[in-house]
Amino acid sequence: AAATAATAQPATASPNSGPSVEDSLLELQREREQREGDGVPMRSSSTRRSSDASSVCSRRSTLPPPGESNTWIMSQMEEFSRIKARLLSFHAHKGQVQDASANRGSVSGKPMAKCLVVHFHGGGFVAQSSQSHEMYLRYWAKALQCPILSVDYSLSPEASYPTPMEECFYAYRWALHNADRLGSACDRVCVAGDSAGGNLAMAVTLRAIHEGIRVPDSVFLCYPALNLNYSVSPSRLLGVIDPLLPQGVLQNCLTAYTGIEAKQFYTTDPFLSPLSATEHLIRKLPQVHIVAAALDPLLDDSVEFAKLLKKHNKELRFKIFENLPHGFLSLRGQNSKEISLANDLCVQWLKEALPQ
Repeated sequence: AAATAATAQPATASPNSGPSVEDSLLELQREREQREGDGVPMRSSSTRRSSDASSVCSRRSTLPPPGESNTWIMSQMEEFSRIKARLLSFHAHKGQVQDASANRGSVSGKPMAKCLVVHFHGGGFVAQSSQSHEMYLRYWAKALQCPILSVDYSLSPEASYPTPMEECFYAYRWALHNADRLGSACDRVCVAGDSAGGNLAMAVTLRAIHEGIRVPDSVFLCYPALNLNYSVSPSRLLGVIDPLLPQGVLQNCLTAYTGIEAKQFYTTDPFLSPLSATEHLIRKLPQVHIVAAALDPLLDDSVEFAKLLKKHNKELRFKIFENLPHGFLSLRGQNSKEISLANDLCVQWLKEALPQ
């Protein structure tokens, strides 16, 4: 039987637990006001919403592949009163928040892992969760032998930008200060995300640079949405016939997240549309890994961002898989050599970025 997520008991507050969520959210609000005062562009004040965007995608759960069940720590972190996150780890590391009932096959008491992955799931900003992405996160946790904190940020249109990005940034900052509770020494940290989660992973990295806090040691992006401005590009034209990410779905997701009709939207805010990042921010980025799919309406986002990184001589690893669609990570387990190769490459790059 597949292991199911377990709810951990709320931890007792301590002086080392970090700021409360209320204090942190207030701090984020002050920081946002400061950015506006410093001229960092924010989204338009328009409050238009897409009435049907939340019905575009639905949350779904996935079962682990055979042999990968009953070996996982999957604690629903209750450190945040408004932000949820799921902790996945192949072993029970010392100091780790866990629920033993979900880990009958795991080895407990292992030393702290050296590395940590902070993950943001995809779903067009409007759907899915950390649980819906367990198909590949379980595989990653086993292969990397380090904990993965997957963040369940608030979904649009109920929570539009900047709320989801700020929640992800807070979760990342919390993870840095509480890595021991995640079972990691945090020697190296990688932020990772697919699709909309790729946007949030890059936004969190750019925000860390802007705020002057610890920047991730590497960024791992899979078929990310990096250009939220309305544009007509060759890959976007695939949306006319693409069954997985049709043009109408893509536009509704962007409208829900930005609060503005997609065809009328334009921004220079790098935390919203990372392709708009300034040279100052780009030059301070760590190593970036991008895995893209040729049969993906978002392909040009990856290509243009890769060009931007190369222009500024940044360390980049970039791979396009010719015969794969958007969302191929969640297709792991299908009888496809190309999907298997893509998933194996992702793990290989992550291992090299997070040496044990």
